[in-house]
Amino acid sequence: MKWLLRIALLALALLAIAGIAAVLVLPRLVESDEVRSRIQRAARDATGRTLAYDRLEFGLFPPSLRVLGASVSGAAPGDQALLEAQAVSLRVELLPLLAGAVVIDSLVIDAATLRLERGPAGIVLPRPPEPSASESSRPAPGKPAPEDGSGPSFTLGVRSVELRDATLRLADRAVRPAVDWQLEDLDGTARGTSLSDPIAIDLGGRLASGGELRAEGSVTTAGELDLTLVLDALQVAPFAPYLGSDAQMSGALSGEVKLRGPAAALDSLVADLSGRDVRFRQGDSALAGDLTLRADVATPTGAAAGSFEVDATPASLAVGGGFTKPPGVPARVTGRIVPGADGALAIDDVRLVIRNLEATGRVSSLSPFGAELSAPAFELAGWEALVPALAELHPAGRIGLEGLRFTSAKPDLRGRVQLDGVVVRPREGAQITLRGAIVGEGATLRSVGTTLETAGQVSDLDLRVTDLFAAPRYRVKLNAREADSNQLLTGLLAKPDTLYGPLMLDLSLGGALAGDPLSSLSGSVDFGVEQGRLVGVSLLRLLFDRLGAVGSLAVNLGKAFGGRDLQRFYGDEFELLRGALQVRDGVARTDDLTLRYRGYAVRLKGTLGLADLALDMSGELTIRPELDAVIARGLATSDYQPRERVVPLARVGGSLGDPRLSIDPVVATRFAGAYAGDAYAGKLREKAEKELGAGAGDLVDQGLGVLEGILGGGRSRPSPSPPPAPEQKTEPAAGP
Repeated sequence: MKWLLRIALLALALLAIAGIAAVLVLPRLVESDEVRSRIQRAARDATGRTLAYDRLEFGLFPPSLRVLGASVSGAAPGDQALLEAQAVSLRVELLPLLAGAVVIDSLVIDAATLRLERGPAGIVLPRPPEPSASESSRPAPGKPAPEDGSGPSFTLGVRSVELRDATLRLADRAVRPAVDWQLEDLDGTARGTSLSDPIAIDLGGRLASGGELRAEGSVTTAGELDLTLVLDALQVAPFAPYLGSDAQMSGALSGEVKLRGPAAALDSLVADLSGRDVRFRQGDSALAGDLTLRADVATPTGAAAGSFEVDATPASLAVGGGFTKPPGVPARVTGRIVPGADGALAIDDVRLVIRNLEATGRVSSLSPFGAELSAPAFELAGWEALVPALAELHPAGRIGLEGLRFTSAKPDLRGRVQLDGVVVRPREGAQITLRGAIVGEGATLRSVGTTLETAGQVSDLDLRVTDLFAAPRYRVKLNAREADSNQLLTGLLAKPDTLYGPLMLDLSLGGALAGDPLSSLSGSVDFGVEQGRLVGVSLLRLLFDRLGAVGSLAVNLGKAFGGRDLQRFYGDEFELLRGALQVRDGVARTDDLTLRYRGYAVRLKGTLGLADLALDMSGELTIRPELDAVIARGLATSDYQPRERVVPLARVGGSLGDPRLSIDPVVATRFAGAYAGDAYAGKLREKAEKELGAGAGDLVDQGLGVLEGILGGGRSRPSPSPPPAPEQKTEPAAGP
């Protein structure tokens, strides 16, 4: 047992000698130019960059070095330093140092700044220089150098690095405009066994642009990444240049992003992110609000392939001026990313959900945007909140999409929209039902096999929408034969119980798609109704009422025209209503609106408002012989020969359902004189003298003679002066 004790004592003695030697020798060793030279050489061999420092401070227990004012040079002379640090603390293993190797167990870097740059080829990282022929015999790091008798040789190794209050700056020149990222208050560790093995990373810091970022995983000196990035309220504004030069972004992202592969050309990207108050605008498309994003993409910086899912239900979304989604309306899209034409991205197996639309298809290009979608029929009610052009129509019913293709480069829409009982309400109380299909042809839509139904009346419809992506206008042609006029007026114009009868209609109208459809209408309408009824409207009764109320010289015809014989002519039933209307700016103009009643007819010209059916017309009322005889008999006119008489109408106002007549007083007087007999003339003289004074009766006698000739009174009347007028045998003249 004595030999064991001796060996133990010898070992203790050797350790004591080694400790004394370290205390005496090591401080002088680390301060020597040889050590500085060896450290700098090892750093250049490992990184290709120059390592400089102000001074080294040595500690024995534990063996350690403190490097003050350390820096690693940039890639080229004049560049900013790759790394600067106020202090670098190294804990050195003692025994490897005595054997000629500097093995750093831990490296602590205080207040450092690391500057990196990303170019088209990826992040520029330090790397060992290619060995020259003269240096090919130099030993690799970690291997002892051959002894040449010139002094001790050293190698360098680092097991762990710790950062305290560091700053990482990354200048990304691979995008336009360039983006400068700055990660501040960076704390963490990097641990490795050799320069060739992956370095375990656990870092966290705060971005100068807003938000916090943490990286966990590994990275190699060659730029191979296996990292998980944890984002907390990361501001997205700096990401805008990655989506295009005209993109604008704001808001914050939180979640995880996993990166695998070379930093310059990643093998994969897996993201699970949520955005808060994100605002994005590019061109005429915009998004604002919260959203979630999940993606699993291979080679994202190259020919990307993978899957993704975006849920923007809480956000608002706008595409051009034709689509606006309010917050809360479902909006989700999933798909599979694949390489597209000319190296662009495309998306297969697209599934798009917007409100109650569930469409499938493909996106052939993201910029310019091009897509093809199909969808089974879905309910249209409520879509006016998403498509402003529908707001004035209050749609309902169902539509389906069949191979609908759209591209935004030069806006172009192709495909088919199937109409399954689509209901629109252009005005309150009006309702139109459409069936058939609408086919897209570039910037034009046209109907195929389409019918229009309103209040049970079905008519063929030819519909065309032009200039779809700028200022859309429509043109509609409608033909109706033997249609119910009351139901059509009710359905189209919300004017019930105005007109009855079988309607023949040829309509060709167009206007702006936005706003009030009637206010911009233009085109033509030809119509006719036979054996119908204009409810409550008797133009003859209106005429007689006006004749009895126009001035004191007009004869009060109330009793005569209220007689039983005339009552049968006062009905609102007509034999014919016919017109040709030219429509412009929501107003219809006509030169020949004809209404033919029993015993009389009316021809009008002027305007008819389509929104309120307001009349602003003039014309004439023609009394046929049958009615003329009844009027003469009611006035006790003797020796009377019935004939056709024309009464000018100065103005027809009011509305189609409630017209108002204006009669010139001269016309009223002449009309009365046309039926005057001897007894009637006395009443006229009396009224004239009362109104005009003595002698006015002579004027009546003279006037009656002239009026009877003009209006066909049947015989001339004696007059004191001038001589009696000759009998008039010709037809009466129209007008005053």
